[in-house]
Amino acid sequence: MKTKWLLGLAFILFVFSSCTKQEKKSQVYNGLQTGQIELVKATRDTTQSYLLYLPYDYKNQGNLPIIWAFDAHADAQKMMDWLLPYAEKYDYIVVVSRNFRNNVPNLDYILSTLFQDVSQKVKFNQQRQYTAGFSGGARIAYYLGAMDTKYQGTAMLSAGITQLQLVKNKGLGVIMFAGWEDFNLTEVRGTGLDLARQYGFPYVAFYFDGGHEYPPHYMSELVYLWFDALAAKKGQVKHTRAIASRIRSYMDSLIAATSDPMKKYDLYSAEIQMLKGMTNTESIEKAQKELEQSGQFEQTVKLVVNFFNLESMLKPQYYKALFTRDTAWWAHEINSYRQKLKQDTSLYRRYFYKRMLSYLSIMCYSVSSQLLQQGQLDKAGKVLTIYQMVDPQNPDVYLFRSCYWLSKGDFERGKEYFNKSQKLGFAEPDRLTQYPCFRQWKDKLLQ
Repeated sequence: MKTKWLLGLAFILFVFSSCTKQEKKSQVYNGLQTGQIELVKATRDTTQSYLLYLPYDYKNQGNLPIIWAFDAHADAQKMMDWLLPYAEKYDYIVVVSRNFRNNVPNLDYILSTLFQDVSQKVKFNQQRQYTAGFSGGARIAYYLGAMDTKYQGTAMLSAGITQLQLVKNKGLGVIMFAGWEDFNLTEVRGTGLDLARQYGFPYVAFYFDGGHEYPPHYMSELVYLWFDALAAKKGQVKHTRAIASRIRSYMDSLIAATSDPMKKYDLYSAEIQMLKGMTNTESIEKAQKELEQSGQFEQTVKLVVNFFNLESMLKPQYYKALFTRDTAWWAHEINSYRQKLKQDTSLYRRYFYKRMLSYLSIMCYSVSSQLLQQGQLDKAGKVLTIYQMVDPQNPDVYLFRSCYWLSKGDFERGKEYFNKSQKLGFAEPDRLTQYPCFRQWKDKLLQ
């Protein structure tokens, strides 16, 4: 109840601030209106487009910061919806690509067209550029940030820092988000933090109850607080004390809203990182130290570490088992996790079970996709059977089953599974061109 009350208060404050902004008069610059989401087609190639938000305070003077954002499935609206509530409050320009998606073949062209078109139509603060992305979009956002010093910070949703052969931007400030049930949690919480320290990145990490998905909407404010903190520490903005006070107030409200020792500890760590170099953090460090010495915290840490180690051991074994174990073994393994979820009341053990099921789903997705593209139908058929066991409501299961039957020349069964995929939410017809099985049938399937 306490958490809901605090989040409700935050929402009321946001609505009040939004209403205040709405009283400002919208302006038009280069045909683009402030205070609303614009769908913009690139001048040199109208097949390339993006969503753009210019805050009401945009005056075409090049003084406002900009966020370049990417969604793994080219769902620009979803990314914009997540970033938008606080873009106005903090006066950030937001640009979201409508062409980027995982494994897109013409990535360099998409990026160059996006950057060129926005730069021709919008004036922004060249010294305050940031990137953001979800899942595969987070990876491209991170890559851009790590390879070019013009980017000051990167927000990574449901993905963590990975190893790069070369990191050119050692000053990149990274903020990472992951759900406790996300198969990428160990990447964010483990190797991602280790690499951030190795590369010398300023970083913070936040965790939420959920899987491989966007964080709760209220958490998007943390992106702007972090980016403002980075700017304040570099002397790019004034009012450092006000920014620090805003961060302290926001983080303290999150800490007060949870009684879980592990989650409190994580929030203390993030608050210290955000405020370091801006204000004294001794009282926060003292509170964290006291929490660290509690028996409940020690037990939770031990449990989480043990499960992380177990995940590291199990993942390669499960990959091997795709090709060495029969479907009966897999049915038993998957049902075992589901049974434990029904019976086990331990929060962190339940997180582990859900992460493993989530990992099995993404593993089957990746392997079946590769096998179908390579035309290895016998192996693909087995993996798809396992995929359907572990994630029966995932539209990609039935999209791939459609591809399987089309590859065998059975259009009717292919169409049946394709329709089921659409009913479950598949809405990315451009993806069909990635698979040879769909190319000759695409128009007929979409009728």
